[in-house]
Amino acid sequence: MKKTLLSVIAGLAVINVASAAPSVADRKALCEKHPDKYVWVAKTEACVPINPCKSDSSTIQEAYCNRVFKDVQLDNWRKGATVVEEYARNNLGVGVIIKELKNHGVEAGLFGQDYVRAVLDDGGYMVFEFDDLSDLGGADVREGAGRAACAVYGGAWSSFDGNRRSASCSGVSEAGCAKVAELMTELRDGTLVSHSYEAFVDGSGYSCFLILEK
Repeated sequence: MKKTLLSVIAGLAVINVASAAPSVADRKALCEKHPDKYVWVAKTEACVPINPCKSDSSTIQEAYCNRVFKDVQLDNWRKGATVVEEYARNNLGVGVIIKELKNHGVEAGLFGQDYVRAVLDDGGYMVFEFDDLSDLGGADVREGAGRAACAVYGGAWSSFDGNRRSASCSGVSEAGCAKVAELMTELRDGTLVSHSYEAFVDGSGYSCFLILEK
């Protein structure tokens, strides 16, 4: 009876070892065998799709896809990388390294959304979605520069006219207003953006007003 019991216990031990979950090192090694499809995230010890914004899993999208710039149109990928770097510094408190997807750290095309892939200094990973990073429309790019800069500093963007040359960025401080105008100027290749910080008529707060000269 004792021999039979010992044999059963030994058999269960073998089964448990064989069916044990793979170690972190094993999962990382397996993930890194497919660098064109997956990326290992050190912070969460997870293997995720290289573009989590296109994942079928809402959990993965929520954790690794940032859509704060999903309505932003800019005229080149470098500007997309610039706003991602500034956003991470100001809102996540970390620096980023822009990594390649298909071209210079972004996945960009004529149709559909574009993406900037970033590895965070704290070991995290995030892909930022943009409306377009190769737009040639003047009004759309003007609007995109303002919308992106406002989002970087935590504001809410609102255009005032059809030409999208005057707008406000509500919810930022006076110092933040100046920074929004400065970043907009950079994104518009040095074309100066003027700004003013004014109180609402009803006295409920302040807003940052921006004028795009051309």
